Amino acid sequence: MSAGSGVGFDVADGSPERLYDAARWHEALADEFDEHAGLIDHTAGSLAPVWRGDAANGYQALSGAVAVHFRATADGSRSASMTLRRYAHELENYQREGRRCLAEAEHWQHQVLADEAKLNRAEQAQRAAELAIRQAEHELRAAASAGSAGSVMHPAAAAALGLAQSKLVDSQTGVRDALRELQRAKDEFEHWQLRGRQVRQEAEDAGAAASRALASLSVSPPPSPAAPVCTPGNQALGSAGPVAVPVAGAVVSATLGASGAGGPAGAGVPAGAGTTAGGPSLTAVSAGARQGAITFGDLEEIGRRFGWSKGELDAWWQVISDESGGLPTATNPGSGAFGIGQFLGSTYKEYLPFGAGSPNPVDQLNAMAQYIHDRYGSPLAALAHENTCRWY
Repeated sequence: MSAGSGVGFDVADGSPERLYDAARWHEALADEFDEHAGLIDHTAGSLAPVWRGDAANGYQALSGAVAVHFRATADGSRSASMTLRRYAHELENYQREGRRCLAEAEHWQHQVLADEAKLNRAEQAQRAAELAIRQAEHELRAAASAGSAGSVMHPAAAAALGLAQSKLVDSQTGVRDALRELQRAKDEFEHWQLRGRQVRQEAEDAGAAASRALASLSVSPPPSPAAPVCTPGNQALGSAGPVAVPVAGAVVSATLGASGAGGPAGAGVPAGAGTTAGGPSLTAVSAGARQGAITFGDLEEIGRRFGWSKGELDAWWQVISDESGGLPTATNPGSGAFGIGQFLGSTYKEYLPFGAGSPNPVDQLNAMAQYIHDRYGSPLAALAHENTCRWY
């Protein structure tokens, strides 16, 4: 109902059921984050007895930080769910009360109009009675002045006067009753109008409080998996052996071995793009050059979307060369990373909408560019990480 209806307020809008749906979604999300955190803790614990060294310590620190972040996010999501449920319940009550106020205000608004019409009729009856009295009094005076001839008229005039006086009394009572009823209707209308405005304001205040509570639940981004895991001069991952590494609810096989030539560089590294499929290294980069199924012109076309310079495109070209040689079917036998961008695990799933799983090489480039933009901001940073860690 809109404020233009004439009662001067409206009912708080919004859908409590949609808020309840959002609360249920956050509860499910919190459970999922807790499950991921437990899986990370379990996997890190299973690696501790078989993996030693600085890289292992870095991995354990990273795993712990990510698990803590997941649990913090789960806590935030549950708090959001509680806030949404509380406000949904409050909104239901405010809407229920608001509709009642609205119905009562509209009822008494109509009653005011009805009582005003009733008062108008009572006042008309009073005026008519007053006029009849004046006429009867005039006739009595005329009969008295007529002497013996007026004695015939006198009883009728007296009776008319008595009837008019009785009607005046009744009409005056009717006016008083109508005034009293009209005032009551006006008081009721004003009461429900005021209450309706209060309920609307209370609903808005509750909504603002809910928004502030939700805003305070923001959680900082998860720590970058790059720095703790890979540091210059210390890329050995420990003794070789098959292990299972969790990737956002899934488990992928990897083999721990020396990073770089002779071992899969993606092993033991948090899931993402960049596991070094071992494609050909192309040192010379020029417009129109080709590697695999793509050309440098393809990079130029996609790079315009991000505003990347020629130097940034050169860096991207080199990352592609190191990772896959530009082959859309390149596959890392150790990690299973696939395609031009060598996506795997949760990152692969995240960038499916951008083309990570497409057989079209240009679609794969789109996904790779989006990943680089989201994680590093620039291909130059991605290449620096690639040169240091042999994955990006």
